[in-house]
Amino acid sequence: MGFCTNCGNQLKAEEKFCTSCGNPIQAKGNQETSSTEVDNHTHNEQAEQLQKDSNIGKKEETVGTQQKQIQQAVETQQVSLPEKKPMSKRNKILIGTVAAFIVLLFGVHKYLESHFDPMKQVVAMENALSEKKMDEFFNLIELEEDALIDKESYFEHIKDKEWESAIKNQYIHIIEADKEKATPYEKVIESEMGYPLLKLKPKSIFGLYKGYTVRAVPMKLEAQSNIDATEISILDKSFTVELADEGTDIGLIYPGTYDIQATAKGKYGDFTYHEIVQLDSYDSEMIDIEFETNFYYIYTGYDYEDAILFIDDKSTKTAIGEYTEIGPFPEDTDKTLHAEWKNTDGNTIRSNTVKLQELGDYPEIYFDFDAANAVHADVAGDVEAEVGQFILDFRNAYEDAVNYADFFEIENYLKPDSHAEKELKKFIKDMEDGYYYYEFYENIILNVEKKDKKTYHVKTNELFMFRDDDGKEYDYDREKMYIVEIIDEQFLISKIEYTDTQKSSS
Repeated sequence: MGFCTNCGNQLKAEEKFCTSCGNPIQAKGNQETSSTEVDNHTHNEQAEQLQKDSNIGKKEETVGTQQKQIQQAVETQQVSLPEKKPMSKRNKILIGTVAAFIVLLFGVHKYLESHFDPMKQVVAMENALSEKKMDEFFNLIELEEDALIDKESYFEHIKDKEWESAIKNQYIHIIEADKEKATPYEKVIESEMGYPLLKLKPKSIFGLYKGYTVRAVPMKLEAQSNIDATEISILDKSFTVELADEGTDIGLIYPGTYDIQATAKGKYGDFTYHEIVQLDSYDSEMIDIEFETNFYYIYTGYDYEDAILFIDDKSTKTAIGEYTEIGPFPEDTDKTLHAEWKNTDGNTIRSNTVKLQELGDYPEIYFDFDAANAVHADVAGDVEAEVGQFILDFRNAYEDAVNYADFFEIENYLKPDSHAEKELKKFIKDMEDGYYYYEFYENIILNVEKKDKKTYHVKTNELFMFRDDDGKEYDYDREKMYIVEIIDEQFLISKIEYTDTQKSSS
């Protein structure tokens, strides 16, 4: 088996001509190597190449024919397509709805992107402050629920003291820093004094829109007072400071101006306090309640240190000698003080009476005792003792009235138009006609009896000397009964009865 040297067709062994191109086939055995064979070999190679080219041409022709057929088919198909129908109303509505929804989503996206822009928060706060829109400002921040706040003064504090000098620049710096490298941590804006004022807590929607929740930071409020059990009132809320001079935590409060009121019940009177205070931006603030008070040093003679102190005619049950000072008293107190001492006879001697209002800034009180003017120990009751002292005061005034023939000295002790007033006015006037002199030795209140709500009977023992215009002297030991009435909250003598008189000449 061989190949045709002309066209390269495969030949069978017995064939003498190529069935493809007709080229004669020579037997291999009779051939000799020559230039003819070389020529034939070259010729065969050329024939093979021609055959290949012919085959390629046929293939290309076939491909071209196929392409033409495809193109014709397409053209035929296009011509045979049915006419396009118009879109249905339902499809149009559906497409329109989808398009509108897409537009809406885009609009919502742009709105949220704008709404949660942190810089917009800064601008909104600045506008609210500059335009004095307090409600809008408080819509932008959160407050601690239990913290005290005067919104108007807090708003003014932020506007006037903190926004430009502290808050604004820090706020913008935090926003810029988070743009470069965002962190989930809470940020703190400090006051001008360097204390926490606002806290910014990052927030986001779907991780796309970022902003901050702004929370105002309150400060700790403490209070102290110079009097125990002080009640403090701030914004209609009350707090108690139990112990004097010890700080007490009373809660949280925001910076601002506050009306502070306080009261305290002391042993010697009630105290009040009122002050407007400005609280600035610190970690904590202390309210110092300083009631106006007075303390007094009390003295008496060495022999009377066991005398009992009385305040407003009520016994303190404490001896004068046990006090170094007494107080505190309210600055405007109207209290009166005196002391009572018992002598060896059991009679109670009352000291001078001191009105604290009349002392002014003088802090010392001296109690003096006059043994010639005493209330007997049998007299019981505060009002009864007060009535007895009233009669002793009258006796002191009466001594001057008779010696100087001056009715005015006792006029205020007597009930107008009463029996006592008429008698004593005539008696003192008679003193003008001679040269008389009285010296009172002793006035003792033996008993005070309450007859009704408005009337008291006071029994006295009075020792005195009388000298007439002839120079003769007489000693009197006399007991009397004074009828005392309470008129317009004043003690007044309406009648004097002489119950026993013993007279002797000197």
